[in-house]
Amino acid sequence: MGLNTDYKTAVELTGAAQAAAEALDAAMPMAEWLPTKQNPTLSYSFDASAVKPVDVAGYRAFDTEAPYGQLGPTITKEGKLPPISRKLPVSEFTELSFSNQLSALGTKLEDYAARLGAGVAARLELARVEALLTGKLVLAENGITATIDYGRDPALTIPLPGAAAARWDSADSTPVDDLIAWRELVKVASHGSLPSALAVSNRVLSALQANKQVIAFALGRSDKLPTRVSTEAVQQVLSGMAGITRLVVADDAYSVYDFGRPVFPDGQVVLLPPSGGLAIGGEGSLGSTDFGVTAEAIQPSYGIGEGERAGIFSGAFDRHDPEGLDVLVSAVALPLVQRANATLGATVIATAPLG
Repeated sequence: MGLNTDYKTAVELTGAAQAAAEALDAAMPMAEWLPTKQNPTLSYSFDASAVKPVDVAGYRAFDTEAPYGQLGPTITKEGKLPPISRKLPVSEFTELSFSNQLSALGTKLEDYAARLGAGVAARLELARVEALLTGKLVLAENGITATIDYGRDPALTIPLPGAAAARWDSADSTPVDDLIAWRELVKVASHGSLPSALAVSNRVLSALQANKQVIAFALGRSDKLPTRVSTEAVQQVLSGMAGITRLVVADDAYSVYDFGRPVFPDGQVVLLPPSGGLAIGGEGSLGSTDFGVTAEAIQPSYGIGEGERAGIFSGAFDRHDPEGLDVLVSAVALPLVQRANATLGATVIATAPLG
């Protein structure tokens, strides 16, 4: 299978794949906390300590030597970035070739590269969601079996309550109390970090709108309550009573695309820290999603520039049985959650697992 550049070069198809991936990634909720960055290696190594230390500087006399800084204690996680790849056959190859529609064939190749590039971004968002909900990422597909453990305290993964009355789809449950308690768990485990964002599904949001505790806080009374309140009222209650200043309805963003599977479990929630703050080395407030260098990108004959090799690669390759072309997209990428103890995942409503 050799690279075919008769209709589009690898540089052109790589650009199409990367542009589509970047566009989809920009719309993904969890990319805000784990943004993409280039990692021009096949390995990862990061500090999984509970917090990123800030080495506070000290004043000194003009004639005194500057003291050395301290990085603080670290918990290092190391491993190999796993590959992601997929290809599509150009079924119209023979028809377009015989009719000499070379420009149409080139357009088709770019379209396939873009579709496949978006698929890589989608798979990475699925990985981010799993990592933030569970503190781990389990890979069991296409011959790879691996578990990446980000080192989150097991106490920060809350199982479904055994009592039905404690589940958030029970109108008598106390989600505000739960969130207050969970924020304290995160504060202890992370040495001071307090989550201020809550990612939920539409199903969980609907349960909160119909919850008696939320309705009572929203209206300031405990009698003659309506059956539900508005989304805005829920947001005000969570902000004023539980310190949750941002409510992210995750599946609103995912519903725009067809992932072919659920992305965010409709019975779970995840507590997240603020997404802003000082970004160092392209990382977000929880870490990053690293793109390494693929084996294809380093082939000199494929034409990918040395400084552009980290990230998604795409090219068209000859196929001879049957005669045609395959568009390949390949990447080496993984979410790296460096502050796993600044998150908490909880199952609040019984639901079928993702799959």
